[in-house]
Amino acid sequence: RIRARDNANNFSGYTTNASATTQAPSESFTFTAGADYDYNFQGVNESLDAIAASGANFHLALGDFSYGFATEPVWCDYVKSRVGATFPFELLSGDHEDGTNNPGDGLIGNFAACLPDRIGGITGTYAKEYYFDYPQVSPLARFVLISPGLTFSTDGAYVYTVGSTRYNWVVNAIDNARAAGIKWGLVGTHRNCITTGYKECSPAGIGSDIMNLLVSKKVDLILQGNDHTYQRS
Repeated sequence: RIRARDNANNFSGYTTNASATTQAPSESFTFTAGADYDYNFQGVNESLDAIAASGANFHLALGDFSYGFATEPVWCDYVKSRVGATFPFELLSGDHEDGTNNPGDGLIGNFAACLPDRIGGITGTYAKEYYFDYPQVSPLARFVLISPGLTFSTDGAYVYTVGSTRYNWVVNAIDNARAAGIKWGLVGTHRNCITTGYKECSPAGIGSDIMNLLVSKKVDLILQGNDHTYQRS
């Protein structure tokens, strides 16, 4: 759960209705995040049902969706049957959807067509590289979703080395949020860098350049998938 905080990084409480017709800007919201789903498997069924019951405002799906066990439209219908047809189930590609690393497991463009952005106000390319502020009015947080380590069959490798166009795009997304007074900065990727699992930072991971950037910028939370484990630090 994201809540507002003051400049000393202390958490503040909730607002109440300012009047019968006007509500003060929300000081909190709830979101969920996950990755590496599969199709119609007990574990993912339970996870999707838990998302639906959580009261979350949206979910971040950080890649690797059907693993080829269902076509893109069938998998999308499966998700919507669990979480609701209009629930914001926001996508970010994994290596199983980029069309290069695991051809035959579906394409991110097709997944994005049947599970489109429902938050609105995004900047960038939905499901590949984009950011959004939440809530849109008086935002508390900026979510920056990127695809280091992925090579898309449609538009090539997404490279985030120092000085590259995509690296600078991330810098600007973080800096602009801070300049706008948005208190929380969150970044999501599919692949990893620092992990206790068996994945690696490079070449199969996100690369040390972008990881060092996120650390140096002191983003508040980095969310990643790919390693099929639950880790936090």
